[in-house]
Amino acid sequence: MAWPRIVAESLRVLRQPAPTGTQRPVVAGVDATLIALRALEAPSRYAPSPPSFLQPHQHDPWRRIMSALETWHGALLLERVGTGKTWIALGVAACEHWPAVVIVPAILQEQWRDAARRAGVTLQISTHERASRGNIPDTKAALVIIDEAHRLRDHGTRRVQTIAPWLVGRRVLLLTATPIVNRLADLIALLRLAVSEDALALDGIPRLGDLELLSRPAAALRRVAIRSSGTVPGMAHRRVIPITPDADENRRGASAVAAIRQLELSTCTAIRRLLTVVLLDAAASSDAAFHQALKRYRALLLQAQDAGGASRAMLRRFAGEALDQLVLWPLLATDDPTSELPLVDIPRVEQLLAVGPRDDHWIKAVTERCDDTIPTICFSRHRATARHLREALGEATAWITGSDAGIGPHRVARDALLTAFGPHRGTWRVRREAPRMLVATDVAAEGLDLHAAGRIVHVDLPWTATRVEQREGRLVRLGQQHDNVEVVVRMPAAPIESALAPHARVRRKRRVADEWLGAIETDDAAAGCSGDADPMV
Repeated sequence: MAWPRIVAESLRVLRQPAPTGTQRPVVAGVDATLIALRALEAPSRYAPSPPSFLQPHQHDPWRRIMSALETWHGALLLERVGTGKTWIALGVAACEHWPAVVIVPAILQEQWRDAARRAGVTLQISTHERASRGNIPDTKAALVIIDEAHRLRDHGTRRVQTIAPWLVGRRVLLLTATPIVNRLADLIALLRLAVSEDALALDGIPRLGDLELLSRPAAALRRVAIRSSGTVPGMAHRRVIPITPDADENRRGASAVAAIRQLELSTCTAIRRLLTVVLLDAAASSDAAFHQALKRYRALLLQAQDAGGASRAMLRRFAGEALDQLVLWPLLATDDPTSELPLVDIPRVEQLLAVGPRDDHWIKAVTERCDDTIPTICFSRHRATARHLREALGEATAWITGSDAGIGPHRVARDALLTAFGPHRGTWRVRREAPRMLVATDVAAEGLDLHAAGRIVHVDLPWTATRVEQREGRLVRLGQQHDNVEVVVRMPAAPIESALAPHARVRRKRRVADEWLGAIETDDAAAGCSGDADPMV
């Protein structure tokens, strides 16, 4: 008979001899048994006191991270947006003998440096963008902290292929409030960067990949994934205000849907669906964005005419940044084939471009909602929509698009402009008055502190609930200067919602994330944030 092999995570000397088979078992009631089982499932905590700069609601996450790093050499900090993940990570770094390495989006470097100076913690800071170019820090650091870690969910990117081998042998702390962007596989990909594949084997999960086979979320994840429940003192409340489409907006949407259906697009079903989604998505944002997408489609047709067909690379350039969120993209062949596109669409596109944008009605609804003194941030995924809106709002409107920023026609340094909507708004000296309206693309939707603003406007809906949470987290966070934050949601036109279902898509993806993150949450620490009902949920 073969005996099973017993593997121990660690061995400890017992003060009392272990119970033997000769001892009588202790009989307990049902309640006592359930309490004992819950205690076995509870994540362990580090005993020593946390650094003095941490707030009370940050103590328990810090203890759990320290314990997870000691036991599994990796952890995911999944606290909600705006609850101070940066400071909790600095509390972990403060306990290191060597300065920890922090890898952050380039736009957040100065914010991390400022927080580290205030905490008195020495760090070595690198960026996601440097990793994408194949550059990695040369350091003896034993601890690596990666902020906005959901950017590493695709292991096929050069960024991850650069970072992943370098993490071997180091302790890893990943920070993100939104680990599940599209599906559960996103969370699994992050876990594999932080802990070993068999980290949860003693909890009955032999491989991390087996999490996808479970009928319900695994409570065992709480050992390595830290997320608190409850309410953080001082967090502002969200007040959601939808802007429903009027008759003019619904007519605009119906006209765009009909125009797209008149286009041939492609004889290949997958390519036709991809092109349709991109055009519908642009039309959902604005006619300005729709016209920009039609111009890109016309350029794609002309390029395909010269090249004898459209390659996968050409389609990737056409779809742009939104492509990463399109579930349809994997349907296309990966061997970079060329596919014929219908050149008959060229004159049809020219006719559509001859009709000017009709965005005045929805712009009027947004401006009427924001006609007061509350500093406001309007988010759009499409540059054309953002440009059209800020031109309509007037020359006093601030804007951020990619690496460019300004007020009206005048360029302003991005960091200086962000100061007008951040914690140091009172120190604004660039112009006579700090701007009240900021129109931004999603370049400003991660990590930044913009809590001097008291209103956010979703001019269009992102592809994922993750992006919605990231946008709102710029305002609904610790230090918010308003008791209530208005969340204004411009709802899609009914014909576009019927054809594309952006609202339903966001709700569906949020349900998956909420189910798993809810199972990870602990109810024994006062952390997290609360808010009112969201029409996108």
